[in-house]
Amino acid sequence: MQKNELREKGFDGEYITPKKSIIGLIWFALLVILVVYAFLGSLLFAKIFGITAESELNIIMDITEIISENLGGAAIMLIFLFFLILYFIAKAVTTRVFCKDEKQMALIMLRENIMPVFLCREAFTVWQTVIIYIAPAFLIYNLIFFLSVFTAFSAGYMIYLMSIILLSFFIAFDLTLIVYILGIKVKSGIDYISIDQHIFSITLFNKK
Repeated sequence: MQKNELREKGFDGEYITPKKSIIGLIWFALLVILVVYAFLGSLLFAKIFGITAESELNIIMDITEIISENLGGAAIMLIFLFFLILYFIAKAVTTRVFCKDEKQMALIMLRENIMPVFLCREAFTVWQTVIIYIAPAFLIYNLIFFLSVFTAFSAGYMIYLMSIILLSFFIAFDLTLIVYILGIKVKSGIDYISIDQHIFSITLFNKK
């Protein structure tokens, strides 16, 4: 919903800038969780399901090893960039579902930490904001996690593991926003929220 519409309907906007120390702490904690889960989880699931180079699903391993042999060290960066692009596409799709005016959508580079983010400058309810950021994170993280499981204990495993570690920086950053918003929702009971500069600049809307 447009922010001026909310103000016309009697909603009071409060502009806030969360403390960078809190942002950094949450971001780091979520990053550690995602990376540790990617490493230990992929090996554990591969062990549980008996994934080996001799299993029936070894075609994934074969394809990965071909990529590794032909691209060498560049394979990690190319795979990472591929999934990063998919991640931003998925965010664009989920954002467009709720964003009324596509002109309000933009891919910007944050001044604070030089991170590219995709956002819509309209205001959304908390649950809409959660879906916009959680759905792409869940989809893309689990997709590359699936590939790391089915290439575990093979030469190509590090390609997906390193890619998911790099991607986790972006996913953890978006999840930091969600954790912060949910904390505000529990504490203040906000009705709408506008993501102006990702987590560094947000506007909260409540009925006067």
